[in-house]
Amino acid sequence: GMSILRDSGRVLTVSETGYGRLSPIENYRIQNRGGKGLLNYHVDKYGYVAGIKVVDLTDDVILISEEGILIRIPANSIRICARPSKGVKVMRLGSTDKVITLARTEHEESETTDELPEDDSNPDEGADEKAETPEDQKDE
Repeated sequence: GMSILRDSGRVLTVSETGYGRLSPIENYRIQNRGGKGLLNYHVDKYGYVAGIKVVDLTDDVILISEEGILIRIPANSIRICARPSKGVKVMRLGSTDKVITLARTEHEESETTDELPEDDSNPDEGADEKAETPEDQKDE
């Protein structure tokens, strides 16, 4: 596939086995007609490549596994490595699972709160008030 190069971009390579790495774009030379290409990943050692994207360090990366597991991680949490290296584990997988695709998305700050959202409707409203029954009135 092709990607648009950006000055601040890095090449993200993720293998089916869940390993990934960021490499500087400068490590990939421009190929002309008749070029033989570059070795990007040792598939015989580390598994097939699930995807390659150009990402900024401010982006997030979404990884999806064959078993339907989806994770979103910040791109800056992935180590910058040399082009032919294995990289680091970016997604833990089961023994039969593998990464099938990845996507780049803009970073979103997630709000984390320990409190539950306030609910306008209170079904227990008035539950603390004891209703007077005729039996209660007899005891008085």
